[in-house]
Amino acid sequence: MSTESQVEEGQTEEATASTEPVDETAAYVVEGDGEEATASDNPDDKNSGTTEDESNESESGESEEEESDEQSAGAEENTSSQTPKHKTGDERFKDLTRERYEADARANVAEQRYQQTLAELEALKAQKPGNAGDADDGKPKVLARPSMPTRESVEYDDDAYANAMDQYQDDLEAYHNQQFDLRYQKREEDRLNQVAEAQQVELAEQTEEAFQKRQDAFIAATGADGKAKYPDYEKVVFTDNVKITTIVASAIKEAENGPEMLYAIAKSQNLMNKLLTVSPTQALIELGKLSVKTKSAGSKKKVTKAPDPIEPIDGSGGSNLYQNMEDMPIGDFMAAEERKFYGDA
Repeated sequence: MSTESQVEEGQTEEATASTEPVDETAAYVVEGDGEEATASDNPDDKNSGTTEDESNESESGESEEEESDEQSAGAEENTSSQTPKHKTGDERFKDLTRERYEADARANVAEQRYQQTLAELEALKAQKPGNAGDADDGKPKVLARPSMPTRESVEYDDDAYANAMDQYQDDLEAYHNQQFDLRYQKREEDRLNQVAEAQQVELAEQTEEAFQKRQDAFIAATGADGKAKYPDYEKVVFTDNVKITTIVASAIKEAENGPEMLYAIAKSQNLMNKLLTVSPTQALIELGKLSVKTKSAGSKKKVTKAPDPIEPIDGSGGSNLYQNMEDMPIGDFMAAEERKFYGDA
């Protein structure tokens, strides 16, 4: 083959190679289910996708702004609803009076539970047998452990020995039964004593709380002009110059009009000195007089808008269960003295 022919063949191959199309989409073909996915080179399609994304973002932004506005409005409403309303003096007095009666009711329940436990203790003690050497008061006596009879003690009489053994078995059984009852009574007495101690603590706490509620209501009381009836109460009462005995303090805390009584005592140095020098019984009598006096003075004042008192739990106005004055609670003693000297107030 000549050189010219070779040159012509080479030029023909180059022309053929340059005219074959190149498939640029081959790299983007995905095989599956007989379908092929190709990338689009259309610029209009790209612009269309961008416009849709921008539209979605705009709508999402507007939706978020609306939700934010709604949440802000809801937060403002919650804040305004949680803002405490300023109460008038009369409204506050009514609230304190209601709390006072609720505290009184709790104290009454605690007192009843404590007295019930004490009654159970007394009944349990009444069932305990007395000692063998005690006077005959009708109560059973503590039995001594019987001794087993011997044949010698019955002069070797078989019948007498058999009868003695039968009696011994009966006495031994009675002894063991009584010992069992005594052990049970001792455990029950210990349990009731623990209950009574806990209830006594609870009663003291409830009594203190009730007095504080009564005192708060007394301080918050207002007159027809809306001003405090006793603006100097705290200045007069809460001072080291007020000195009272423990029994007087306990009686004041249990009295329904305790704050009025304490206020009157703090205002009168003569009355305070008298309560410090007389006997406990006479001091309680003087407190009974003071209670009647303060109640009478209070009944002449303008009727307030305070809620009605809560009815006593047991529906009774006092207690006549105590035969000895020393056994009576201070509140019952004062009430009895009031009725004795002044009748029903």
